[in-house]
Amino acid sequence: MNFEDQAVRLCNIALLDLGNRVPIRRLVPETGAALSANEVICAEKYDLARRTVLRAHAWNFASRETHACPSPWHGNYYGGVQAWRFKVPAGCVRVVRCEGWAFRVIGDWVVTRSQVQSVEYTEDVEDLRAWDPITYRALAARLAADIADAVCGSGARDRAEAVYTGALESAKKQDAREAPDRDEPVDNPVWEAMRR
Repeated sequence: MNFEDQAVRLCNIALLDLGNRVPIRRLVPETGAALSANEVICAEKYDLARRTVLRAHAWNFASRETHACPSPWHGNYYGGVQAWRFKVPAGCVRVVRCEGWAFRVIGDWVVTRSQVQSVEYTEDVEDLRAWDPITYRALAARLAADIADAVCGSGARDRAEAVYTGALESAKKQDAREAPDRDEPVDNPVWEAMRR
């Protein structure tokens, strides 16, 4: 099953969750054929919903680690203390941690006080077969919330958002049980003060 077929299947789950029983068949128009209204809506919202769920938590299935060799950076985020920077890893949707040091993502760069970095990040996993089933369910709920008003009319989004919130919390709890030694990173107060 290719990526588009996987996305269509997920979109149909989201549509069913909203009470729509007419399945879509594609997200990319075939030669000479137009997309239905629901196909257009799903095509517009699917990728953003997927990336939103990936950024919502340090998911085990999407967790990757790499090593970076930063170069000196001359910004002033550490009050004159030497800082280092390296490119955000390819395919990264969220930097989770850098060897325990505080860090800041600035554009395509990660800035930190450490020279050699072991970087944990969330990868942009497009292949939905790699997604944990409970996280896949949360993605379907996110997509349903994103398309609710367009598919069902005004007011449908609130209920769909509540379903998504519950599905996301359930997925986070299950994911955390499978990695009990890894806590979600906590923002460093120095960085928080600088972001204000």
